[in-house]
Amino acid sequence: MTSLLTHSKYVYSKRILPIVFLLLCHSAHSDDNLLAHSLYKEGRFAEAAEIFTDPAWKGIALYRSAQWWRAAQAFVRADDAASFLNLGNAYVKLGYYALALEAYQASLARQPDFDDAQFNADIIRQLLASDQDEPGQAALKPESTEIDRIEADNDKDASASED
Repeated sequence: MTSLLTHSKYVYSKRILPIVFLLLCHSAHSDDNLLAHSLYKEGRFAEAAEIFTDPAWKGIALYRSAQWWRAAQAFVRADDAASFLNLGNAYVKLGYYALALEAYQASLARQPDFDDAQFNADIIRQLLASDQDEPGQAALKPESTEIDRIEADNDKDASASED
């Protein structure tokens, strides 16, 4: 009888240890998120983004600190309608309109009555449907990067030196 009782205590304690470990890990993440929320409320978005463990909040903080690409990476890891809406918004900031439309559609698939996602999807559909050759459509294309500008300057310098 004693060995059976000892054995059941052993099994019981083996089951408790993983639960205690998970609770401790969750507590550490909760503390991190509390600190991150505090920084976010102070307007210190970039700092908060580095601490957030929740991908949706990390994405929001990155978005607010104008780190569009990193925000998109964070929103991809979340799986809720609001995060897909925010992913679409990040893609718009980056100039990726087709991807933005896909993100808005994913948001609507999760929450069909999401008015903001529907509104943004409608606008992007109109932009994508318009003729790209119309005057003023240059604003729909992503801005050239600094690398593109430097390469263009180097090409000009190279052609000028050949003359």
